[in-house]
Amino acid sequence: MKSRGDISVAAALALVALSALPFFPTLHFGLVWDDSLLLTQVGTVAQSGGVPALFTTDFRLMADRPLGYYRPVTTTSLWVQVRDAWKTGGAGAMAGRARALHTFNVILHVICALLVWRIARRLTRHAVAPWMAAALFAVHPAHVEPVAFISARTDLLAAAFVLASVWCWLHMMHTRDRARTTWLLLGAFFLLAGALAKEQALLLPVVLIAWTPLVKKKHRGWWRQNGGWLVAWLAVAVVAVGLRIAAH
Repeated sequence: MKSRGDISVAAALALVALSALPFFPTLHFGLVWDDSLLLTQVGTVAQSGGVPALFTTDFRLMADRPLGYYRPVTTTSLWVQVRDAWKTGGAGAMAGRARALHTFNVILHVICALLVWRIARRLTRHAVAPWMAAALFAVHPAHVEPVAFISARTDLLAAAFVLASVWCWLHMMHTRDRARTTWLLLGAFFLLAGALAKEQALLLPVVLIAWTPLVKKKHRGWWRQNGGWLVAWLAVAVVAVGLRIAAH
């Protein structure tokens, strides 16, 4: 008879396979639509200033066409993967990194599916339902564009960091003192990373406040349960907006 640990490992591996296999064909895809423009812009900005330059520049496809976004975590992840090709062959060498870029997108999708599973397990004692929810997430058609389209990595990174922040929040709600503070700070860090990947991540606290009655059955006062998280969110928002204002 299999132990509970063996079943969990088997379930995790099955979810990894279910998340990755449908997107294996994307590993043979090239650059499409905005990919070449975005990668060229990232390379142009980072070739002299490196990663710090990406944090002082807004997110755009062309130097003379601002989009009003600020997503340095996304552009940094792209630069880390293409910098060697850029330094040796410039913009013309970007196409040669397509396989690695697509592979990383698939890995991010797998991580998101696993996080959905773990979060769902914390919200219910049911053994099968959380895995089924994660499996549905893994194969949902809505994920085709973010996974297959390199320029849509913003969605994958934001989702991964937001889900990691939710995981920390769930731990925080069931711990006290120093451990609670640790989970709070870690969750705030992930939330900031998500906000710097895509702005919509800053809406997460609205969801968590709505979830609070489902997670904590014993009511200790609304502010006592949510105050720390809201203060952390405010700090994250101030940092994210401050960096955006400082970027040019």
